[in-house]
Amino acid sequence: MPADEIRDLLPSRADWRTLGSLKEEWNVSLQSLLYRARTLGVMSDVTYKNAMAYLSAKGWRRREPGPVPALEQPSLFAKSVEILESVGVSEKDLAHEARVPLELFRAITARHPQWGDAEKSAEDDSLPAGVVSLFAS
Repeated sequence: MPADEIRDLLPSRADWRTLGSLKEEWNVSLQSLLYRARTLGVMSDVTYKNAMAYLSAKGWRRREPGPVPALEQPSLFAKSVEILESVGVSEKDLAHEARVPLELFRAITARHPQWGDAEKSAEDDSLPAGVVSLFAS
């Protein structure tokens, strides 16, 4: 949230309606908006502490109301793997060097990670779908 773009939009008091709109517009949490308001000097420390206490009392520190911000998918890892594969460094070699199971490496470096494929669950029935063992051989 660049200071020059967000400063004038942030409320000096805990205006939950305004904060809720900003949460949706900026795709961030209420807590991050409150923190940014405090760090930019828009909101006083006392107001910030009271707002955070209110969030806690409402149970919003763990589960905020409103839409859940969309998770960004990293693209740098996937592009790096593509470039390395184009010069002969395989995904398997990279996973080995990173000392992680290939399945975990693929999940971390994928543009759109998907966990627990059919092959994995057929290999190891002791792990629930979506869980990758860090100790796999």
